[in-house]
Amino acid sequence: MGKNAENVQYLLSGGDAGNTNIKISYLNNSGDIEDLIIPTTIAKAPSHISDLGSSKAFNPTDNIHILLKPIDTDGFIKGGYYYVGQAAKLSDNPIEAQDSIHKHDSQPHMIALITGEAIAALNKGLEGTVAVPPSYGLPVELVKSGASASFLNRLKGSFELTFIDGFYKEKTITIKHEVDENRPVRAYIHAEATKAGLGLGFDIKEFELAENNVDESIVDPEQPLIINDPGGVTCDIAVFEANGINPTLSTTYVEVPKEFEQADLATYVGKKVGGNHVVETLQEIVNKAIIAVHKENNLPIFSDSFFRDRAEFIDIVLKPYTEALVKGEEQPKIVRSFGYVKDLDLTDIVVPVLDEYGEMIYYLNMFTRQKASTIQNNMIAGGGVILGYKVLRERQQLPNGSKLYELPPEDKLFIAIYINSRGYLVESFLNNPEIVEKLKKKPVKK
Repeated sequence: MGKNAENVQYLLSGGDAGNTNIKISYLNNSGDIEDLIIPTTIAKAPSHISDLGSSKAFNPTDNIHILLKPIDTDGFIKGGYYYVGQAAKLSDNPIEAQDSIHKHDSQPHMIALITGEAIAALNKGLEGTVAVPPSYGLPVELVKSGASASFLNRLKGSFELTFIDGFYKEKTITIKHEVDENRPVRAYIHAEATKAGLGLGFDIKEFELAENNVDESIVDPEQPLIINDPGGVTCDIAVFEANGINPTLSTTYVEVPKEFEQADLATYVGKKVGGNHVVETLQEIVNKAIIAVHKENNLPIFSDSFFRDRAEFIDIVLKPYTEALVKGEEQPKIVRSFGYVKDLDLTDIVVPVLDEYGEMIYYLNMFTRQKASTIQNNMIAGGGVILGYKVLRERQQLPNGSKLYELPPEDKLFIAIYINSRGYLVESFLNNPEIVEKLKKKPVKK
């Protein structure tokens, strides 16, 4: 037993199963955090190589074509040949995460999550069987309803993945989820947003915990805290008190609640709070603007969309705008070129949508602040911060100098999408000191 224990390979990671993307944060061989992201999409695939491409010029998360074999599991996760992520999006019948299917009942979420762990292990140069102590999140409402146990049970056991194509073509690796039955389920499955303070407040460098430059009040486990986590489909708000998370005040929002009417904010009631909806709305608006210029100039139109997906739209249209705000520009312009259309000014059609989203997140935060009025420490951190950054930064401080909430520091803003997965990793790092010590002793692979 002792010899076998010494030879076990470990991956220490945190997995955030988002409705748009799976985020995996893991410790590399140097003991530093690395992150990877995969669209939450799968598709049935053939058993033969389909020439997606296996060149080493590709990213490991591109062109994913796998054979998945569950071993010693409860049978919920189905084995077979799959495209995963972007490769699945390009296939004939992609299966994407659906709002009506919860994460603990979703094949796309779980298969993409396991695939991400396998890629993280291969990135570390690991082979054979790799033990992974699970550290994942579920929306607050699902945790409150008791879904954590079924989610963990479905992920327990081993999963063998053979890469049919892509960067790791012909590589086989087995991910073994190690669960100590003496530990409570909450040691492995966390309410989303509850570990955001760890993800924002701490880094791991050379296997040592390092503090980030954020207010200590939001990472102190002894301090009451409100955490607002705007995501792709939902906005999770978790309220921590002396005895832990307050299940009554902690809520997962999909739409703006009816209570907004009381604050003369009825125009927001029923609006979707997910960042995906905002990006999709903006894609439609921008596509129409590009088409209009084509028509004005009698140019051919072969498609009604000029972007492959939300990620490309964010990178090309939205991210440079937020970067300009971070650098201190007061009113940056959004001027972009698309094919024949040169220097199209999108500022007046894009910024109002982003500002309305920022206001919704701000007001949702204030709604919870009033219900938990004795709690002063407050943080807004998540992928949605990038979209609503202008308004959230402008409203962060009152005229008297009082700060209403913390935002991710500017140098950490663009890892905001990994705040949860990094928080789950830090939690796993703290809960598994014996694994950390074993990883320290492993030679660093160059």
